[in-house]
Amino acid sequence: MSDGQRWLVPVLTYTGVKLPIRRRVSSQRVVSDLCPGCNNDFDNTKGHIDSYNSLSSYWVYPSAQNTPFNVSYQYCAFIPKLGVRCRATAKAALNIGGPKGSINPNPPHVTGWSITPVLNSCNGGQNLQYLKFAQNVSGTVCAWQGTPGIVFNGSASKVNGGGKLFWVQILANLNTITVPPSPAVPANAQSGLDNTYPYLATNGDTAQDSPVISLPPRLTQVERMFHAQMFEMWTSNNKYFTRIGVPLGFVQWDIDGRATLERRTWTLTANIGAANRFSIATDVGEPSHGYPIWTNVVLNTAH
Repeated sequence: MSDGQRWLVPVLTYTGVKLPIRRRVSSQRVVSDLCPGCNNDFDNTKGHIDSYNSLSSYWVYPSAQNTPFNVSYQYCAFIPKLGVRCRATAKAALNIGGPKGSINPNPPHVTGWSITPVLNSCNGGQNLQYLKFAQNVSGTVCAWQGTPGIVFNGSASKVNGGGKLFWVQILANLNTITVPPSPAVPANAQSGLDNTYPYLATNGDTAQDSPVISLPPRLTQVERMFHAQMFEMWTSNNKYFTRIGVPLGFVQWDIDGRATLERRTWTLTANIGAANRFSIATDVGEPSHGYPIWTNVVLNTAH
């Protein structure tokens, strides 16, 4: 928060720090009493004090060893006709613990694309072959077996109270090119949160993904481009504090596969897949502070 708000927290926290506040209210607006400068924009002859017993703040990153975070805050109240009056500033030094995360291996192993055998539809649709970012595929569209295209094996260093990992994936670009051309993919289906928060294709500390697209016989070429970031997140098990999920880091990965129909047989004509090394969340800085950010949800049911 800024100095002008009269209470200073250098970073956000995932341990609940409760700060007393007051808020002034008029029939026209609500203004925080934490800022004495706001007094100039408020009619001092009106209003009353509403009491709120706490203001929660959260640290996203742990403090360095033997280097606590210094926090100061100030209790202020609006008094009609007198404006804002504040008491002395309180200060505290807080040692904030938290884990360091990683992805093993780093970067994750990428297997590559393949042309599947004909897979039975799970919703009464047409049984088709698929271009899938996986190997040795069998089963059905909804219940397939095989080697996933990419696997993220997460880990986090131990901290007091323990914690657990979860995953969030953000699609930077999801696009398909076909011959003959198919209807353009809507803009809101090309980038955003991948289906759900948190990501569901997980098993404990492991997440995986295997994008797929159908190969209908009316087409002669299908190309799938998929660019995403997989975020490793962590939340504390400590029941004595208010908890939020915090980012440990992410992996950016990019794949591009193309299938071409030749003499009634689908063949793989482009097979690109790569993943970057694990990026530590603390290295990101503002505005995201390492958090996944999105404005749209992509219902990406093709994988």
